[in-house]
Amino acid sequence: MIAIYLNTIREWGGVDVLAARFATFLREAGEPFFIVEPEGGRIRKELPWATFHAPDSLSAVEEPDHVLVTSLPKLVHDQFPWGVFRGSKILAWAVHPLDPFRKFFPYSGKLLDHLGFPAVRAVQWCLPSHNRLVRRFFSSLIGGNGLCAMDGANLRALCHFYPGIASSVPIIPVPSPLSFSGESKATSEALSVSYFGRLDRFKWSALSSFIDGSLGPRAKMQPVSLHCIGDGPCMPDLESACARFGVGLVKHGFMPNYDAIKCVATYSDIAVAMGTAALDAAGTGHPCIIIDPALGPFRKSQRLFRFVDETPDFTVGEYRDAPGYVHGLRSFDECVEPAMIARHREAARDYVGSRHAPDACFGGLLAMLMNSQVRGEDLADNARGIMASFHAPDEKKVARR
Repeated sequence: MIAIYLNTIREWGGVDVLAARFATFLREAGEPFFIVEPEGGRIRKELPWATFHAPDSLSAVEEPDHVLVTSLPKLVHDQFPWGVFRGSKILAWAVHPLDPFRKFFPYSGKLLDHLGFPAVRAVQWCLPSHNRLVRRFFSSLIGGNGLCAMDGANLRALCHFYPGIASSVPIIPVPSPLSFSGESKATSEALSVSYFGRLDRFKWSALSSFIDGSLGPRAKMQPVSLHCIGDGPCMPDLESACARFGVGLVKHGFMPNYDAIKCVATYSDIAVAMGTAALDAAGTGHPCIIIDPALGPFRKSQRLFRFVDETPDFTVGEYRDAPGYVHGLRSFDECVEPAMIARHREAARDYVGSRHAPDACFGGLLAMLMNSQVRGEDLADNARGIMASFHAPDEKKVARR
């Protein structure tokens, strides 16, 4: 029996999409599984045929053989049921570059927002005993083949946070289905761009940089419209930015993935996105460029971009101020040249079909899950130690540093 440990309380996002698709893969492969998700979670509506258990009801569930943890921070959350999963083999998927650090060290969130990546070494130096706990935790997880990364950006971040122990982590790329072949939008003098994704602070750091540095200046050369398929707390910021540059904003709101990518293909010449949204758009044969986020102190706009089919290591979004950041290849003005759009319309679907095929990606994920040698009991004490230490660090020492 396999448990997919989702247990998310935020709005529908890429992790939820991946969990739903993996569940569908397991169903078709005949693998028994259940999903850990609170009552009322959106994935319950998306998969009415699946078996679900709420986190607080797991004590009545038979211990699963294998547990897929859909993001690293869940392992150091006080709701994680170590007692239930004591003998289960664990596999965690690193799906956000900051997850291995931000959720494992006290104060790291605020310090990263204020200082960026230089905060990493400062926090580790200020909290040596906590740092030893975390390194021990990751040594056990990685040494037992219990961790994989979704792309090169996540692997580079892991190696920066924990040098010497993370280089062997394998990449299992994000799967994306080829749902349909999109029709080309009718050409016009105006340029139509679509953004597909949430509008939270993380993704707004990428979209705002794109508007300020590329889309806004382009609007001085020709009429430009931005179709936004998504919603979130940064919608007022988007409205303000588009008004400031004279970019026409069309708000479509939240849509299920299939409807969203159909909207992207119908209304825009080119898409901008990151993560699973970028892959899903490209999978229709629609040209999509990747926009990259940045941490709080990094204000320089992204000027160079790459199409999804040009990424060298499955990366579909990377912090612009991250050590080892892989820069884009060309300006936005070059990206929207008709010949460039036509070239990547043909290449996008082929790339997704060959590099992100669900059967191959999920097959690799399932094989890793089955081969993990890390049991819950191998991690539980360290995880509890991290949580206990998290709430009792030397705050004055961190503040002074």
